[in-house]
Amino acid sequence: MSLTAPKSEIVLPPEGTHIARCYRLVHMGTIAEQFEGETSFVNKVHLTFELPDEKHVFKEGEEAKPFVISAEYTLSMNDRANLRKLVEGMNGKTMTQEEADLFDVEGLVGMQCLITIKYKTSAKGRKRAEIASASPMMKGQEPRSGFNESKILTFQNWNNDLFESLPKFVKDKIVSSREYLVMKGMKGEEEIPF
Repeated sequence: MSLTAPKSEIVLPPEGTHIARCYRLVHMGTIAEQFEGETSFVNKVHLTFELPDEKHVFKEGEEAKPFVISAEYTLSMNDRANLRKLVEGMNGKTMTQEEADLFDVEGLVGMQCLITIKYKTSAKGRKRAEIASASPMMKGQEPRSGFNESKILTFQNWNNDLFESLPKFVKDKIVSSREYLVMKGMKGEEEIPF
């Protein structure tokens, strides 16, 4: 007889268009990414949205909580950047480059919008949910109260308790970033090759 761990099933938020509230922004910093054998260094943010109208009991004995969905974006507001497409979608208008350059990304925290979620299946057969698009709330839609506390983590406004509460894969990326290494005094800016 062999002993195996039971498979934990991840419950994905439902596909479709939902009211969402951005409640957490994490500046991950400048990290190395691999694409087609090439390494590039990209400044990233991690955004998390809650779906107030879509709830689930995630742990037996606890109350139902809203589904959440997160996504990483390159911290860029150029006209082809995915972050800019998200912001324009949430606001329902096209930005000029000057407006985009002046946009404070921290202002996304607390904003409500509609997001469309779709499922994708990885090459290994794992299904995941991703944010396909965003749009403003429809006229007449009532804002929803938030379940999760609004949180922002940046290197200028560091909060170690918030950092420790993040998923491991997010923390791993942060600790490999240029900004984290400099903040912690592990390296000087001139010592980091990216």
